[in-house]
Amino acid sequence: MPCLSKIIIHKVFARISDALCALFCLSFVPSGDLPVDDQIADQEAKAILHDNLMFFGEQLKGKEATIFDKRLLTEDPMTLQEIGEKFGISRERVRQIESRLKKKMKAYLEEKIADIDLLQESMIEI
Repeated sequence: MPCLSKIIIHKVFARISDALCALFCLSFVPSGDLPVDDQIADQEAKAILHDNLMFFGEQLKGKEATIFDKRLLTEDPMTLQEIGEKFGISRERVRQIESRLKKKMKAYLEEKIADIDLLQESMIEI
C-alpha cells in the first residue's frame, strides 16, 4: 500500500500539471487584450512619467505648485478664476503662469527622460 504522503504529492503534481496545461493551451487562444509586453511597457512608461512628475512638483513653490496640483494633475481642475481669487491675481495672470509652467515641465521631462518620444509611444491610449 502506497504511503499517504506519496499520494498527496502525486495529487498536487497532477493539479499543477493540469493548471500548467490549461495556461499553456490558453496562451494560444487569441484575445482582445494587448500583448503582455505592451502592457508591461505601458506600466513602466507610466511609472517613469509619474515619478518624474512627482519630483518636478516637489520643486515648485507658491502659485506654480498650486497650479500644478490643482489644475494639471487633477481630474477635476480648479478654474483659472478660482486660482486667481485664491492668490488675488487675474485669470489671465494664472493662464500665463500655467503656460510658463507647462514649458518648464516639458523642458524638465525632456532633460530627465532621455527617450521621451519612445516613452510617449509606449504608453497606451485609454
